[in-house]
Amino acid sequence: YRSQNIIHEALKGFKLDYSAFDVSSGETVCSANGRTSLYQKLRNPKFWTVTADAADEVCKLVYYNRGLKRMAMSHLRRMKPSRSFWKNFYKTVCFTGGDIGFQCFSAMCKKYLFRFVLGSRCETVPKNNTARRTINVEAWLNILLQRCISSSFRKVLKEYFKIELTGNDDMKYKPDYYFGQDKHQEMIKNPLYATVDFRNASNSTALTTCSFMFPPRVFKLLRISRSEFVYTKHDDTYHYLNMLSAMGNGYTFEVMTLLLAALAQGLDKTARVYGDDVIIKNRHAKQFIELAEFCGYHVNAEKTFVDSLFRESCGAFYHDDHGYIQS
Repeated sequence: YRSQNIIHEALKGFKLDYSAFDVSSGETVCSANGRTSLYQKLRNPKFWTVTADAADEVCKLVYYNRGLKRMAMSHLRRMKPSRSFWKNFYKTVCFTGGDIGFQCFSAMCKKYLFRFVLGSRCETVPKNNTARRTINVEAWLNILLQRCISSSFRKVLKEYFKIELTGNDDMKYKPDYYFGQDKHQEMIKNPLYATVDFRNASNSTALTTCSFMFPPRVFKLLRISRSEFVYTKHDDTYHYLNMLSAMGNGYTFEVMTLLLAALAQGLDKTARVYGDDVIIKNRHAKQFIELAEFCGYHVNAEKTFVDSLFRESCGAFYHDDHGYIQS
């Protein structure tokens, strides 16, 4: 309950910024056979895929983003709405009122432009030499909405939890999240801290946990933008997901970081989290592990070090008798 209060306090001013998102060059639920650039996705309407739950919010995203709106209009000009479409539209508008321009744009997008899909597609990629990682290949417009949410979450993590996930502006040639990793690699020198790692963490954020921990309006955004079902090729069917999302979803990393940060900082204000890598003081580590496992996460005992001379986090290794271990 303390961690729930922390999240509610952190998100009380949460606002979605439709102009703040990045676009990945990966595959989407509609395979592009390697032609996955932003240009290819924008020019071909078959890639404008979306789930039914996310359609209304995606319409706002496209309408209030100048670049996306211009591309959508260029497609819609070639798709001539029928007379019956306009009759039904005007009947609906008479009862609902509101912004007529947006409602017209939204109705046309949902009728002619958007390609509705039931959910994501399940794929696996190599994690290491012995295991594979499960990922969700999402609808493209869902990913854009998810990246808007993740961008807002990064601001919350930076301002409220003092966790930097967006990189340092002065480190132009370092990759995303490097600043957060830098802090972890520095903190493992301190023998007062333990390092905690989780097994299969990205697939362990339960929908019920998020429903309890997040404010209703924020959880609604997470719920409608996710894929409720995932398609698996081996049995040619869709399956309902009890987890919030897997890797491949645009906000999985940020949601997991925020949840674990609230659990950790509810016990230790100096604790830091980067994805599923947690650094917390030794005296709070046992209680944090119990709490995280109660919420559905599974601790990786082989990579968790409490009251230990050795500590590991974010790819750095430190031993009190030796210092940093390079090899």
